[in-house]
Amino acid sequence: MSQFPVIPPGRRVTSGLLMSMLPLQVIKQSQTLRASTTTLTADPELVLPLEASAQYIIDGHIIYGAASATPGLQCSIVGPAGSSGVWSANAPAVSAVPDPALMRWRSFGLSSSTGFGSNGSNNAGMRIHANITTTTAGNLSFNWAQSVSNATATEVQAGAWIRAFRAS
Repeated sequence: MSQFPVIPPGRRVTSGLLMSMLPLQVIKQSQTLRASTTTLTADPELVLPLEASAQYIIDGHIIYGAASATPGLQCSIVGPAGSSGVWSANAPAVSAVPDPALMRWRSFGLSSSTGFGSNGSNNAGMRIHANITTTTAGNLSFNWAQSVSNATATEVQAGAWIRAFRAS
């Protein structure tokens, strides 16, 4: 697979060219709380602009929690219209007694969602990975809601991050 961008012989290496080689990344600056909803919505900060006709490798760490074990977290990775790919996550399993020590890897098609657990007293961490091929330019987003609608809010916390490396 080719690296992006292609630098032909004789091309002047400028700061702009070097900056274009860096990954896109965003670090969440403040927590977002969602209560009494199972409707997946893009996190207001965990969004990255992707270019058309490109391939990306996505990496991230989501920090989330709730004061009760009941709501959990339901999430998906969504790319621009017409994009394709897969994403996977490693996070606490959903069970009758959620336990962060019971981690599981799951993989999905782009835009497919799944639920993960929380133990109600500690924050949970989720590692995410994806590969995405775009046809049109648009945003990559981390979409989320509660797994089970509950008045106790689920939150995605400050310090969560996602990063996109352009592969071609």
